[in-house]
Amino acid sequence: MADGGDGLLDVLSTYRNCERRTIEVSDPLFRRIKASYLITEDGTAFIEMAKASGLLLLNPGEYNPAKTSTYGTGELIKDAISQKVNKIVLGIGGSATNDGGIGMAAALGFRFVDNEGNELAPVGENLIHISRIENPVNCDFKAVCIELACDVTNPLIGEQGAARVFARQKGADDTMVAVLEKGLQHFSELVAQQMNKDIAHIPGAGAAGGLGAACIAFLNADLKQGIQLVFEYSKIEDHIKQADLVISGEGKLDEQSLQGKVVSGISSLCQKYDKPLYVLCGKNELNEVQHQEAGINKVFSLFEMAGSEQESMHNAAFWLKEMAENLQL
Repeated sequence: MADGGDGLLDVLSTYRNCERRTIEVSDPLFRRIKASYLITEDGTAFIEMAKASGLLLLNPGEYNPAKTSTYGTGELIKDAISQKVNKIVLGIGGSATNDGGIGMAAALGFRFVDNEGNELAPVGENLIHISRIENPVNCDFKAVCIELACDVTNPLIGEQGAARVFARQKGADDTMVAVLEKGLQHFSELVAQQMNKDIAHIPGAGAAGGLGAACIAFLNADLKQGIQLVFEYSKIEDHIKQADLVISGEGKLDEQSLQGKVVSGISSLCQKYDKPLYVLCGKNELNEVQHQEAGINKVFSLFEMAGSEQESMHNAAFWLKEMAENLQL
């Protein structure tokens, strides 16, 4: 299973016959890398934004959502369109960015200029400086249906928005969070004025540092819950109906896990068919009451089994195997 973030392509490729296409794109800091996406026989492209703009592409010392960009994700979309696909499913999770999606848009030909008419680099810190959005010349995206596989419901701005909820885990301090929030606010007002689209408070628009909002504004994309989309392709409900026990996994089991991610989706189906659910996770931050309310029967943590966070991460495969072999059914 996957919910739209890291691993989406690997999961979908197990359920559909796909051709893998690899091209050169920009990473979050504009360095050239190779990234792949999938194309099905019926003309659907599956793109995982994390392959081009993901946090895992950076070293921790490079985390900086003021400087990172979704430009590489736009290059993947542009290439898919050039392959004459009729539909793009874009997974928008695991990002290193908080650029409001202007990097993606810039790669597709949109220009973001300041008061003096200078084109701005499409990064988070420049959102506040945008004076005008210029549309691409001779480029029409209407022929391609674009669906966003999203694993969160956060809006673009506000207390639950992209900057205030997610920017710190991408390297921002409090000062940077405030700057990014103002930039996203300014950007949303500009889109409302120039494009007559209100992207500020749409659930999921804040995903991937605002990439969800940009895809809605510039590509007329439809937001879909990532886990539900994967459910459709995997026919997981049929499997759960026949199961005696369901085992799911999560890196860190916390309150976010219960809001549109894999565990919450699997839990809903398990409760529907009265099936026990065990969760194997790296670290567990929920208490017993929260487990029960979420429909989880048992939780097993690598952190608790290995004795330290460092050990559980460095030897995750070993400890996961040990845990699976010793499950108390």
